[in-house]
Amino acid sequence: MAQRGRPPKPKGTGTVNISLRLPAELINRLKKSARDNNHGNLSREIATRLRGSLHYKKQQDPAVRALCYLISETAKHVAPSSPDIDPRIHWRSNPFYYAAFKVAVDRILDTLKPPGEIRAPTFKFDQELDEFMTDFVEDHKSPDRLGVRTADLILEMFKRIPAMTVDEREQFRDEKERLVAEAGLPPGLIADVLYAMPDAARDLAIKPRDENSGATVARTVTWKW
Repeated sequence: MAQRGRPPKPKGTGTVNISLRLPAELINRLKKSARDNNHGNLSREIATRLRGSLHYKKQQDPAVRALCYLISETAKHVAPSSPDIDPRIHWRSNPFYYAAFKVAVDRILDTLKPPGEIRAPTFKFDQELDEFMTDFVEDHKSPDRLGVRTADLILEMFKRIPAMTVDEREQFRDEKERLVAEAGLPPGLIADVLYAMPDAARDLAIKPRDENSGATVARTVTWKW
């Protein structure tokens, strides 16, 4: 006799009900994030964030993590404040400290420059190149061109991804991951972007400066030269 109903799912797939105790404040933030992502599903929001965080940590390059640490320390030493304490002494809202921060980061990168002559990489392909791969090869003809192209790509996603719904992000991820796989590039490039870009857009939002705002300063900073 033929069985009725849905076919059983493969082992290790599907969902599992669990009991989880979380702070009420965190639950409220997750619910708000779910609404902001236009699905309103708390379980989906938690699952998406957990999946993304696990993938993000797994793919992190130790050298990139170390560089990010140096840049973070540089920001704290150049402008020892935060937007919550005094935005006038913060690299993100004060042009003077931003310029100093940029000089410091450039100096660190110059110090970390690997030895040797700059040579453009060469590629060999067994088939005719499509538009994506043609652009890829052209971009690698000079470091300036590759750098500008990469920055433009990141900034485009910085603007676009936070405004996407969850479904639009998943569709975007599938399309871009397919192109990445066809190009033979490391997996996970797009997944990392989708996980962290909305938070980056929120935290790097340009905050208006108002010298006469009368904002409360938590402490007095005395500069010694």
